[in-house]
Amino acid sequence: MNTDTALNLLGPLASQAVQRRYLVGGTQDSYLLAEEVLNDGDYFLRHPQLGATKSLPSVQEFARALQECARKVPLDDVTVSNETLVERDPYWARIRNAAQAVLQEMGADLGAWERGKLEGDAAVADQPRISPEITDPRRIVAALTAVRNRPPPKDPSSIGCTAAIVATIAILLLPLAARWTALSSTALWGIGVALGLTVLGGGLLGIFGSGFVRGAVAGDAEEAIDQLVAAYPYGDPEILRQAAVRILDQSTVSTGPTTVGTFDRGEVAARLGDALAYVLQVERILLERKEIYPCFTLLEPEFGDRDGGWPWMDDET
Repeated sequence: MNTDTALNLLGPLASQAVQRRYLVGGTQDSYLLAEEVLNDGDYFLRHPQLGATKSLPSVQEFARALQECARKVPLDDVTVSNETLVERDPYWARIRNAAQAVLQEMGADLGAWERGKLEGDAAVADQPRISPEITDPRRIVAALTAVRNRPPPKDPSSIGCTAAIVATIAILLLPLAARWTALSSTALWGIGVALGLTVLGGGLLGIFGSGFVRGAVAGDAEEAIDQLVAAYPYGDPEILRQAAVRILDQSTVSTGPTTVGTFDRGEVAARLGDALAYVLQVERILLERKEIYPCFTLLEPEFGDRDGGWPWMDDET
C-alpha cells in the first residue's frame, strides 16, 4: 500500500485542522476547494493500485459514505460558509471520519502529515495546490498545438524505399547499358553489385527505418516523464502542461499503416505517482476533443469490467 499517495489524496479530506487553515482561512495563493478535496477521495477509490483495497472494511465504509453523503454536502449553497461546512455539516463530517479510518487502517501517520502541512517550511506549505480540476482546457489545447508544431523526427524509410526502387530499375537497364556503352564487363559487374547492395540496403531501411522514428518519439516521451515527475506539484504550470501533453501525444507513433505505443502505460503510471492525477485530467480534456488516442484512461476501472467498480459509482448519472 502506498501510504504517501494515500495521505496526499485523503489527508486534506481527513484532517479538520488542514481544512480549518486552507478551506476556512485560505488565501488567494494558498487554499483548498471543498469540491476538489472530495474529487481526490473519488480518485483514490477509482484507483485500487493506490491502496484502496476493497477488502479493507474502512475503504468499504468510505465508499458508502461518499455514496450516501457526497451529493448532500452543500457545495453549491452560497448561504453555507466553509466554516459551517468544516465545523458543523454532518455529511461532511461523516466523509471526513471515514477518510480518517482508511488512513488509520492503512497505517498512514495522519498526525505527522498534518504537522508537516501546518508547521513545515512556509515557502512550500503556502504554494498553491495544483489539482487536475483547475487545468485550463484552452491552455492544454494550446500546449498540444505547440508540441505538434515542432519539426517531426526524420523517417528514413521513404528514402530507403525510393533508393531500392531506383536501384532495381537501374539493374533492369544494365543490359541496355552494356549494349550502348563501352563499359567493360568488369565495370558492369561492379555496377551491378553496387546496385544490388543498394536494393538490399534500401529495402531494409524501408522496412525498419520507422524504428528510428519510434525511438525518437519514445525518447521525447521519456524526457517529458522525468520532467513532470521532477516538477509536480509546485513547478511552473506551463512546464507541467507541456510535459503532460508531450507524454500523452508521444504515447503512440504512426509508422506507415500502423500505430504503435512508445511505452508501457502501467509502468509509466507507477512512475508518475501523484502526478498521474494531473495527467489524467489533461488526457480527458484532449480526449473530449478527439485530439489523442486514449492512454492512461485505459487503466481505469470503467474501461474494464464494470461490475468490478465501486458500489458508490452505480448511481452515477
